[in-house]
Formats: sequence, structure tokens, C-alpha cells
Amino acid sequence: MKRIVNLKKALVVLSVIAISFAAFPAINHVGAWAAAVKVSPVSSKVVEDNGQLIFTLTYTNDINRITLNASDLYLNGFTANINIANSGNSRVVTLSNIHNTSGSSLKRVKVSGGTAISSDGQLANAIQTESFTIKEQQQTQTGTNDDVAPVAKISGPNPSQVYIGGTVTYKVTYTDNVKVQKITLNSGDIRLNGFTADKSVSISGNTATITLSNIKGDVGGNKTVYVSGGTAFDSNGNLCNAVTGSAFTLLSKNVPNNPDNNNNNNNNNNNNNNQNNESNKNQNNNSKPSDWVANPNTGK
Repeated sequence: MKRIVNLKKALVVLSVIAISFAAFPAINHVGAWAAAVKVSPVSSKVVEDNGQLIFTLTYTNDINRITLNASDLYLNGFTANINIANSGNSRVVTLSNIHNTSGSSLKRVKVSGGTAISSDGQLANAIQTESFTIKEQQQTQTGTNDDVAPVAKISGPNPSQVYIGGTVTYKVTYTDNVKVQKITLNSGDIRLNGFTADKSVSISGNTATITLSNIKGDVGGNKTVYVSGGTAFDSNGNLCNAVTGSAFTLLSKNVPNNPDNNNNNNNNNNNNNNQNNESNKNQNNNSKPSDWVANPNTGK
């Protein structure tokens, strides 16, 4: 009887040991499948200032939920716009408009821990990217040393004489030692001296054409055009000079006397006088016989 009791105790002990061994592998299995994250190499080891960088975070093992967002990323020594795109258990991170904020040459992105959670509540590990550098943009010479302003020159008028109500044009040509960045000439920059007119401006390349139409004013010369300064500038902001156009003459629309007309009038008067003389002769001879012929010497 005693042997039977001991045997039962032995069986109970063996059962407990067996249960214990069965439990340990299950616990180790859960631990081995905790949420984890890996990071890919960055898209470039050298990034231009204002440039872009891309890398991918891949979540493995038992993933119940991924909670990654922009606030989980720490940018070490630089600023950037952050965009995160979902792709299954991966997240593609794009950093754009990158700017250096520290003297350190090596930059990294650190990803906080806990950006994913497994079925049993275990959180993903923290991780960081490999290092990269930001290449500063080279400063262009034209923006710092160019202090030479563009030059404006005006030609015209065309024509130099115009009737009231007519049209005159001028051309303004701009030059610069580097480049004329922009021409801003408009009708408000044009001042008319001694007359009024409708103003319009057309620009082609580095030349602006000023058209003055429906011109009105006192008849005579000294009609001039003044173009304000600053109607063009270069890449460093230097403004061009003012210019004054040559004068033109305004003519009256009245038709001048024509000598040919006077001659025609005189001829008409002479013809009328001759006709009157013939008429008088005919009246004086009305009392003579029908076959009467005047004496060629006396006319009688």
C-alpha cells in the first residue's frame, strides 16, 4: 500500500515537471516575436541644402498596430519637411526642404521606441539612420559684387514732325554689364512735355517701344518725352537711369495755300473777261446788216 502511495506521488511530481517544461517554450516563443523595426540605408550620403532624403522603416515579427508619426522622428542637426507613406508593414519616410542648423557635419534621424506594438503589448525598439552630410549651396557672384546699374538709352521720335491727332514712337533700349533682370516700364513712367497723347508700351527682349497716339497741343516744336528712372533692374537690384527723348514738332491740319490754285483762279478770271469782251462786241454789232464784216484795222 505504501509503495502505491509513493508511486502516485512520483507521478504527480513528473506531471508538474512536464507541465513546467511545456510552459517555458511557450513563453520564449512569445518573447521572440515581439514587435521590431529595421531601417534601410538613406537614399544619399550627401544631400544638397534644400534637398531631399528618403529611407524606409520595416516592422517585423508580431505586429498588431503601427503608430509611427512625424513626432516620433528626431532630426539631429537639421530641419526638414516630413512625409510618411504607408506600405504594408513598412513606412517610407521622405525628408524634403532640408536645411542645416548646426556646425556638425554628420546628420542622423532618430526613431523613438514604441512606434509599433505586438499582440501581447510589447513595443518596437528605437532605431536611428546611418549618418549623412548636407552640402551647402555655393553663393553666386552676381548677387554680391555687381554694383553696376543697367543703362537706358532712348531713340526717336519717329516721325520728327506730326499733325495734330497723329502718332509718334520712341524706343528705349536697356543694357547691363551682367544681365537686365526685368523691364518694368509702363505708361505711368512716361511724362509728356508740351502736349497730351494716349500712351502705350510694348516690350520685346531688352527694348521697350513707346507709342504716343491722338497727339494734341499747341502747334510748334519742343514737344519732348521724359522716362522716369528705375524702369529696369539687374539681378542685384540696381536700377536704371532716367532718359529724355528728342523733341518733335506738332503741325496744324489746315491745308496751306497752293500756287497752282492761284494760277487757276487767274486763268478763270481772264477767261471770264474775254467772254465779257466778246459779249460786248456782239451787242455793238447787233444793228449792222447780217453780211457786215468789221474793218480789221478799225474794228468798225
